[in-house]
Amino acid sequence: PPQPFLKGVCWFGFNNEYKMLSDLYTGTDSQTRDFRTVVWRMKALGFNAIRVAFNFDTLDKPTGDKPYRMACRDAGAGALFGSVTPPGGAGQTGGGPPPSIPNGVCNDGIPDDSVYRRFLWACDYIASQDMYVLVDWHNSGKADKVGDAGFVSPDDFINRWARLVADLQAMPHTPGKLMIDIMNEPDAYDLKWEPSAGRPGMSDLYLRMMDRVAPTCPDCLFFVEGTGQSNARANWGDGFITDEEIIRENGRVSSAKPFFEVVVTKPYIAQVVLAPHIYCPSSSKAADGYAGGDLYGRLDDSFGGKVSGKGYCNRDGVCHKFAVVLGETSNNFYSGGPAEKQCWDSISTYVNRGPNNGTGVFSGWFYWGWNSNSADTGGLVSSTNPRDIDWSKVDSLRKIGL
Repeated sequence: PPQPFLKGVCWFGFNNEYKMLSDLYTGTDSQTRDFRTVVWRMKALGFNAIRVAFNFDTLDKPTGDKPYRMACRDAGAGALFGSVTPPGGAGQTGGGPPPSIPNGVCNDGIPDDSVYRRFLWACDYIASQDMYVLVDWHNSGKADKVGDAGFVSPDDFINRWARLVADLQAMPHTPGKLMIDIMNEPDAYDLKWEPSAGRPGMSDLYLRMMDRVAPTCPDCLFFVEGTGQSNARANWGDGFITDEEIIRENGRVSSAKPFFEVVVTKPYIAQVVLAPHIYCPSSSKAADGYAGGDLYGRLDDSFGGKVSGKGYCNRDGVCHKFAVVLGETSNNFYSGGPAEKQCWDSISTYVNRGPNNGTGVFSGWFYWGWNSNSADTGGLVSSTNPRDIDWSKVDSLRKIGL
């Protein structure tokens, strides 16, 4: 069936010491302390998907000193509706009635016996609210570091994914709402499309993982991120160039062609989503190529031809037109200055018109992030009080469909 346009927000915590989606220890009432209420606020703002960052090392830990079931005050419907109403707005009614806080306890019912069960519970609750959940293997820099001595082997990585997806599919509400971001920003671990320096190649890792998991999850979507193409200014989740001439011109660029030659023949090809990450200068530190024709040309070279026309055609003439979702993007108008606005306006134009000057389309986007404690981007909530929405960022997302 036709899929909705994804309007998603990234939320981290299961990939680090929080052992839960974070910011829930702030404030004094349910607006910020209660997981269900925060999900309601996201939905009331217009988001229909949440990208949940995790890593296996964190999921395997005991909950320890992080009991999220805690006493808190019910903020009340009036305050909650007011919190998601823009300044001067007529009143926000989306999302239905907000959750109540029985017996003055936030996060009642959250599992406290294991982080793994807590993760399953949180994802299933998101799905129960008629929202899509994108589970994202996202290393925090402390564990599961690909390429380091402590990295789980490719076999172990795939086995852990297979177990997690099976357990998510066994939850009451997750089936039909589950999307899988196999690895966040492989560039961060110096992984290329092909094996190199003793590290696995992403082409083989992606294909093996989907071969294993797709038969048991026929309605899952697999988000694939690019890698190995920083010399072509494609970084941090972008990097899908297959054109051999472009690869030669830029030198030392890892080619995505072997991956695409094979994946278009797979029975699960309709489940594969290209998920580039595109950031503005406050985060990317780019001095050029971040706006206008330079940005559009770079992105068209990376994935534009794969989402328009016939899509990617392999040497045997097998073609597939891919879905593309902007897997991460953000802006920081406070620290970025004029370049940040120029960049965001260009990203908005590109998302709205589609790649190749309108011959391709986007299927959605995910904004980084909800959390206020993301160092280089900040969040959609205030760093001084996560009760308060950053309306300048919400306004910027209205340009791309929120």
